Amino acid sequence: MFCRILGCGVLSIFVCLSQSLAGQSINNSETDTQSPSITHPRPEDGHISVVRLRAPRKAMELYNRGWDALRKQKLDEAEKDIEQVLKIYPIYPDALALRGAIHLELHQSEAAEQDFRASVDADPTFASAYIGLAEALNEEQRFDDALAVVEQASQLTPDAWNLQYESSRALIGKGLYDRALKVIEEALRARPARDSLLHLAKAHALAGLGKLPEAAEELRAYLSSGPTESGDEQARNLLTQLQTAIGGQ
Repeated sequence: MFCRILGCGVLSIFVCLSQSLAGQSINNSETDTQSPSITHPRPEDGHISVVRLRAPRKAMELYNRGWDALRKQKLDEAEKDIEQVLKIYPIYPDALALRGAIHLELHQSEAAEQDFRASVDADPTFASAYIGLAEALNEEQRFDDALAVVEQASQLTPDAWNLQYESSRALIGKGLYDRALKVIEEALRARPARDSLLHLAKAHALAGLGKLPEAAEELRAYLSSGPTESGDEQARNLLTQLQTAIGGQ
């Protein structure tokens, strides 16, 4: 899966700390970390709809090849494969969602939104498309719209941690740090893995609440678990800034 906790460029710790660390910093596409929005479609995305079952074999083969290319960060190859898929079968929900994921990787959130909406239109039961749509909306800082999509998707897959993650991002973007923290902690009770991006989101929420030592400790625990390289970089940068802010208090 390829997506992000999104940062807003330079984090201004000393000016409006809570907004900079917790609100803006988690929602701008200039800082990449691995994120949960698109996963390889599986049966638990909901029942396999008729529109997905009707995908021609050649389209499915090209889709799988495109997915593998995206997984390896070969975006040009992935895009070419998916374009071929959609020429064969224009309403293939999986391929539309995968093209949306490619657009997210390229920071083309509006194009990603269009693809995810097309995927949802083709198959309203396809949970992965809703998750991707929520992420695209968060990237556009359309937090209320993202929350509405999360609510829709929750009817399909109520316990999906990646939906709770996108919900927390939107709440942090709105400055609702207490509510975000509640969502994150509920998700972590169901998925306690120390390397989860939920811990990185939790650090942002804690920072927004002015709980800088707790936020720093959350980041240390996250880093000690060995997250992805990009997630590691963002977490270390944030930890450095938190430590500076704590030392200056």
